Amino acid sequence: PGDWSSLGDSVYMNPPYSQVSQFTARARRAVGSGEVKTAVALVPSTPDVQWFHEHALGAATEIWFFRGRVSFIDAESGHAVSGNPVGSCLVVWAGTCGWAGPRVGSLCSKKYTPLTPADRAYWAQTSKGSRSQLDLF
Repeated sequence: PGDWSSLGDSVYMNPPYSQVSQFTARARRAVGSGEVKTAVALVPSTPDVQWFHEHALGAATEIWFFRGRVSFIDAESGHAVSGNPVGSCLVVWAGTCGWAGPRVGSLCSKKYTPLTPADRAYWAQTSKGSRSQLDLF
């Protein structure tokens, strides 16, 4: 949709890898304009590319890198498909990026839960202990 406010307060997306730049730019604008409060994107972990520097590093509030490769589900068979060619990360836009940049953390690619004690503490503190798998908004 043109205006994302009809989608609710939060939007989650897993854009096609070939269109990550367009989707991340749109998510950034939607949060910046107040259409939605939070946008979360599951995207390739490729910090060397232009979209990452423009729409993640300087604009996102959180970036969560997965340790291990995320498996996707085949739409027809319903089974996990292995062989993801690149790592993945979650980019979260939820307000204004701080002066030090986004909060960076690591997640388990199998359980989608924080890996380090500092990440678990942050997760619990920002969600008042209610965050669970991918419940980033």
